[in-house]
Amino acid sequence: MTVPGTIPMPLLTVLARGGSPGDKAADVICRLVLEGAALGELQDVIITVAGEPRVIKMMPQLWLDRLNLAVERGAMERMETPRIVERLLLPPEMA
Repeated sequence: MTVPGTIPMPLLTVLARGGSPGDKAADVICRLVLEGAALGELQDVIITVAGEPRVIKMMPQLWLDRLNLAVERGAMERMETPRIVERLLLPPEMA
């Protein structure tokens, strides 16, 4: 697992490179946030803005780590976006 709040390097590389795999990875991230919010799975994180604490919602680092693994294994080229999201949202014991 990487440092919370960071994007693992292979995933970051795919996003930066763009093209079809990068677009799909960005789409997966957006869908993870939307579906995760609907499921109540986003995490509350306290940040400081202009000296004041604020609570924001954030996707679990586990999802980014799993997406990174999916990128490394070629899922962006082999699988459809809804299926990737479905797999990433599985509980750890089922993944």
